[in-house]
Amino acid sequence: MTEYTSKIESMFDAIVIGMGPAGANASYHLGRSGLKVLAFEQRFLPRAKLCAGAISAKALRLLDFDFSAAIEQEIRNAYIRFRDGQSVDSPNNERAGYVVNRKLFDNLLADRAKDSGVEVHDNERVIKLEERNGNIRVSTDK
Repeated sequence: MTEYTSKIESMFDAIVIGMGPAGANASYHLGRSGLKVLAFEQRFLPRAKLCAGAISAKALRLLDFDFSAAIEQEIRNAYIRFRDGQSVDSPNNERAGYVVNRKLFDNLLADRAKDSGVEVHDNERVIKLEERNGNIRVSTDK
């Protein structure tokens, strides 16, 4: 059996691992600020995500783009209680947030990152990070 190894070396200002909402949004802002950014997602994009797609009213203030194509339902009159006893209450028919289709929403965020200049590698899993001479080397399954 022959083992094939491809070695591509490039320098980036930032590397983001995972293109869920946090990773894709961080990638976008880094790219928008002029940094050279590489982002990895271990699955093909767009990809299905089993996680719920609730976006709180507080989080809405952080989303400065049109994601209406991904909205499935508006949330009103929400009461959420956490394990530690804290709670969030949105009475009086106020908008508490939205439920979004995660596949569509996450893909909108990833496309936005790409549009800001981020180099996105999907279907590529990071398997190793190591520091060498003040730099971080990333090894993937590719």
